[in-house]
Amino acid sequence: MKTARFISPSDFRSILKPRPKESHKGTWGHLLLVGGSINRLGAPLLSAWAALRSGAGLVTLALPDRCYRKIPRGLLEVMYEPLPSTARGGFSRRASAPLKVLLKEKRAVAAGPGLGTTADVRSLVVTLVQHCPLPLVLDADAINLLAGETEILKKRSGPVILTPHPGEMGRLIGRTAAQVQKDRLRIASSFAKTHHVFVVLKGFHTVVATPKGSCFINLTGNPGMATAGMGDVLTGMIGALAAAYPLEEAILAAVYIHGLAGDRVAKRLGGRGLLASDVIEEIPRVSKDLGTTFKQPSIA
Repeated sequence: MKTARFISPSDFRSILKPRPKESHKGTWGHLLLVGGSINRLGAPLLSAWAALRSGAGLVTLALPDRCYRKIPRGLLEVMYEPLPSTARGGFSRRASAPLKVLLKEKRAVAAGPGLGTTADVRSLVVTLVQHCPLPLVLDADAINLLAGETEILKKRSGPVILTPHPGEMGRLIGRTAAQVQKDRLRIASSFAKTHHVFVVLKGFHTVVATPKGSCFINLTGNPGMATAGMGDVLTGMIGALAAAYPLEEAILAAVYIHGLAGDRVAKRLGGRGLLASDVIEEIPRVSKDLGTTFKQPSIA
């Protein structure tokens, strides 16, 4: 394992530069989010919201058709694609074929929030791994469904980014969360190199490990962020930035900005009662302030 280093804004300078005046929504990528089930629709909606606040040009959320009628008012900027669902409100394996069609003209995909862990959903995740040529972020249940079957990752069609918390990482490798916590750097780095994927091992001092053996440690973030939805926010952020920028920079930027946004909210509100939505609303301000470091003179 190479020596780990701390993430710094200098690691993602291109993301902080002002947008060219001739930009349009296609310039900043189209993210496809795949998630949700009848009683867990909030998770993918948080991811979609975070992706928009992170600068995605377009966001499409693919969700089970039985969830479609439950979409709350708001998030009018998100496009929705209902796919075949089971009687219980999760994705049906019949969703795999239309999902492959949805990959066209997208720039990145993120899957996992609110998915559930049925056999039908597993079929959907395997389809994505094997047929998605785009950067593919796998989080939450999309990771849990790979437990004991990580060799599937070696059949991937494009770059894969896993964003496990310690419990999910432990399931992937047959360890407990406590064992993962004792050896975070080595475990993340070893898995990333062995399976040729990026690993974002969340938690206190989130670790980012690359397929080439590089390892980064994030110093932003605080205990107040240990609450529902924070991981879904990070998933949307990584997906949005991966749709528009070099992949390693996108991952490092998302992790750093996610934590810094949480730090700013905690400073304002205190360390208890932080909401994932609070962090989402702070993302543009953090990005703006970090961008002043690299701001270039505008052309009249």
